[in-house]
Amino acid sequence: MHPIFFTFTVILCGFCTGFIAQKKLPKNIGLIRQINLLFSLRIAMPAIITLSVWKLEKLNIALIKWPLIGFITLILGAISTWLIVNRFTLTKTEKAAALPLGGFSNLGALGSFTVLMVLGEQALAFVPLFKLMEEFFYYALLMPIIKKTSGSSQAGRVGWWRDPVLLATTSGLILGLVLNFFQVERLPIFSTINEWLVPLFTFSLLIAVGSGFQLSGIKKYLPITLLIAIVKQWCLPAVITAACWKTGMRGLELQTVFVLSSMPTAFIAVLPAQLFKLDLEIANTGWAVSSMIYLINLMMLSTIVRFIL
Repeated sequence: MHPIFFTFTVILCGFCTGFIAQKKLPKNIGLIRQINLLFSLRIAMPAIITLSVWKLEKLNIALIKWPLIGFITLILGAISTWLIVNRFTLTKTEKAAALPLGGFSNLGALGSFTVLMVLGEQALAFVPLFKLMEEFFYYALLMPIIKKTSGSSQAGRVGWWRDPVLLATTSGLILGLVLNFFQVERLPIFSTINEWLVPLFTFSLLIAVGSGFQLSGIKKYLPITLLIAIVKQWCLPAVITAACWKTGMRGLELQTVFVLSSMPTAFIAVLPAQLFKLDLEIANTGWAVSSMIYLINLMMLSTIVRFIL
């Protein structure tokens, strides 16, 4: 099967499985969601990170540029969204719920999967470095801003340093760095394991997304969420890639930056709306619209990256 069709199949099957389970197994849906989140975020993701960083060649201080590029990409996504929402007549809870639509990117599941399908396993090693500051940005910076913007008193300070997902991904990264640094032999079978683990990770995570998805208010929020998605997934990747090219980045590295900076809104973008009692309709609509833009992008990425040298 062609990689693009395989990607579509995994994404749609995972989401539809979760959505159907939500309708057919309402009593067990909470358990189903928890099991899939546990496997995808605390087991599969750390393993993928470890195997990918372990494979990375010529690991040196120059790689510090990757977390910086990723961090800047997330910041620009949040800033552009903030500028957009302030041009619309929205309530505080709507504005706060919309902010993660540009600031939260699906770098882990879809990022890893898309890079693997479009650029291959060699490029996959850059993903955990690109997203190294992701959880810090979400939990230490953006979440407090969202809470302050909404005026909510529903939750206390988020202890991002104790977040189990952050701890799992950091542990996976550290283990990969240690194995790489001491040049522990990486058996060929680990490449095969990673190629199977990434689709399983994506499928499981999409089950969790589909199991809690509720879409309403599409007509009301389509214009603003579509604008946010276009800026985030079309305009910003062009700006980020051009800036990296200007600094001398070329080839596979530049192609990886382009692919990762075009990723859609992460499913956890609905988390602040749930946590701080914000507008769930705009959060769900924004995630759905961003996902549709991603599917459109997916059909073009393989062609576009050929022109990025």
